[in-house]
Amino acid sequence: MESKRNKAIFLDRDGVIDKLLYDHDRGIYSAKDMDDFELIPGAKDAILKFKEKGYLVIVITNQPGLTYGYIKEKDYDEINNFLKSLGVDDVFTCVHSPDAKCECRKPSPKMINDAAVKYDIDLSNSVMVGDNLSDIKAGKVCGKTVFIGNKRADIMNLFSERKIEPDGHFVSLIDAVDFILK
Repeated sequence: MESKRNKAIFLDRDGVIDKLLYDHDRGIYSAKDMDDFELIPGAKDAILKFKEKGYLVIVITNQPGLTYGYIKEKDYDEINNFLKSLGVDDVFTCVHSPDAKCECRKPSPKMINDAAVKYDIDLSNSVMVGDNLSDIKAGKVCGKTVFIGNKRADIMNLFSERKIEPDGHFVSLIDAVDFILK
């Protein structure tokens, strides 16, 4: 008898599950520890709804702060353990800087493909959810992509210029649940 392949919801972390942080001097950055980490309202409920419908929930995230030394490994592990306590099945992380020549950093779909192999995931029945053009581009290996965030003109222009359109666009993960699950 043939085994049924898994389906997954791939989630970017910062800006989808937890709030992006901003500093006037540094710009936008990721939480360095649990003290900085703040869940976006509804994110936990959305993850639980995905789990109830039989999806694996896998975080796909670029975290160069680990390489830069801004984020300590033990603090990153604590954040990942917290995510797993919410129902996240696994976290795939690229630690390389944006200018590094690596294979895994989004917009490359490598982390998604690696997760698909590890968990026998049918990508055509899976969804990538992110708040950046690189998330949507990486997620084009999936059956559906969803952009989370406000419809800012600069982002909409980038999608149009690069001919990378998400299948859905919502303000938050909880707002996208029904679209993702249909």
